[in-house]
Amino acid sequence: MEEVIKIEGGHRLHGSVRISGSKNATVALIPAAVLAHGPVTICGVPNISDVHSLSVLCLVIIHMYHL
Repeated sequence: MEEVIKIEGGHRLHGSVRISGSKNATVALIPAAVLAHGPVTICGVPNISDVHSLSVLCLVIIHMYHL
């Protein structure tokens, strides 16, 4: 039987999620971290140019808009 995840709005999220150190996971997590209202730690980030470029871009956006 396939697992079903039911999502209901209106509830504050909390907790942690373990994601593998893949490029695709990291490239998705970096912009999501910008939207967080507090500190975010991403571990196991691969040392590749895509991740570095996206990190720099996000830092520029954060600086420009004082996020």
